[in-house]
Amino acid sequence: MRLKSKTAIVTGAGSGIGEAIARKFAAEGASVVVNDISDHGERVAFEIAQAGGTALFAKADIREEPGVKELMEAAKRRFGALHILVCNAGVTHSSNVVAADDAAWDYVMNSNLKTAWYCCKHAIPVMLEQGEAALSAFPRPIRRERRRTIFRITPPRQG
Repeated sequence: MRLKSKTAIVTGAGSGIGEAIARKFAAEGASVVVNDISDHGERVAFEIAQAGGTALFAKADIREEPGVKELMEAAKRRFGALHILVCNAGVTHSSNVVAADDAAWDYVMNSNLKTAWYCCKHAIPVMLEQGEAALSAFPRPIRRERRRTIFRITPPRQG
């Protein structure tokens, strides 16, 4: 059990890739906070517990900062720590650039980028205080450089 004694938050864990990540982490021994905007995450947390794992369902709209703060607090309250953050929540919108309007753009950016930013913004201080962390939120890893946290929110160049 590679993740024994670790606590992980997985956003967008009510279905798809997030659900698979939450289940795998639990199978590896992590206590998992299953986050989703819908009630589907409750089923995932229940099934993890039925299989012998430890999980907490935390329904929250992480497009809004208060929801993210409550998510981090729920993890600390229930499990006492936060070691792993997987920012998996996201949406797609089928349109081309010319036809898309501002509302569609804002919906995708708020759901895919702002959620990751809010989660990192509130998880990193907790993790640094503990002295250990693992983040999966951006295409390139976060690194420390001259007392600044550096991250990229754009895909790496190919080639």
